[in-house]
Amino acid sequence: MQIIEILKEKKTSILRRWRDQIVDTYPKDSRAFFKNQKDRFANPVGHLIERTTEEVFQTVVADDMPVLTTSLEEFIKVRSVQELSPAQAIGFVLKFKDAVRAELKEDIEAKELHHELHNIETRIDKMTLIVFDSYCNARETLFQIKIREIKSQTYTIMNAKPLEPSDSGGG
Repeated sequence: MQIIEILKEKKTSILRRWRDQIVDTYPKDSRAFFKNQKDRFANPVGHLIERTTEEVFQTVVADDMPVLTTSLEEFIKVRSVQELSPAQAIGFVLKFKDAVRAELKEDIEAKELHHELHNIETRIDKMTLIVFDSYCNARETLFQIKIREIKSQTYTIMNAKPLEPSDSGGG
């Protein structure tokens, strides 16, 4: 596939564009921090964005069925607890298509790579479905935790011993 070689050549610019699109889904005051803070411990989300995009790029470029990488699963879990709609939480994968199209536009036209682009976009679509499943699983886990917490609080309240007059601190 000729398009794979072009993707590899333009990897840096594709990833830069894609990462910018992902960071733009966050509140304005967070964006500069995510882009500029390079310490992975001070900026775990920014580090995860960088690592995840790198792994997804490698997975899509490989001639394998897209898989859920470890960092992608971690990133989905992070996005599942953030104040994002489901579309915003998983939409970053589709933004990969936008970045590829934008960076390869001239090559695709000049070398008539539309069919090869379609194959790459199909891999990205499959990755999107995998990410959607992972997002749903993460949200389900989150809701189960919340339900257990509510049940525990309710049990504690229902089984609490009433305060005796001498326990209330009043005289």
